[in-house]
Amino acid sequence: MHPAAQLVTGLSIVATLALVFVIHQLKVIMATQTEHAQALRDLKAQNDKAAAEQAAALKKLQDALDAAGGTTAEVDAAMAELKASIQTEDDLNPDTPADPQA
Repeated sequence: MHPAAQLVTGLSIVATLALVFVIHQLKVIMATQTEHAQALRDLKAQNDKAAAEQAAALKKLQDALDAAGGTTAEVDAAMAELKASIQTEDDLNPDTPADPQA
């Protein structure tokens, strides 16, 4: 085989190996992205569950206080602080705006 042909063949092998490596790396990156996306969805589901539990517990507490009748200023202040704390957490993520076409 002519030396030039050997060089081209050698370069083709190197280029092919490089291409195989790049394709492998892209597959790893895409798999990692898929894993990250799933982890984010899992965290959102966990957060949604916690928010629902928190809202239910707050309603149960408010219902119990309402059923008990008059509450002390201390209880009223504690409830106001709790609601403000929950609102602060809720404000971290803006609510989805209403659909103007609806």
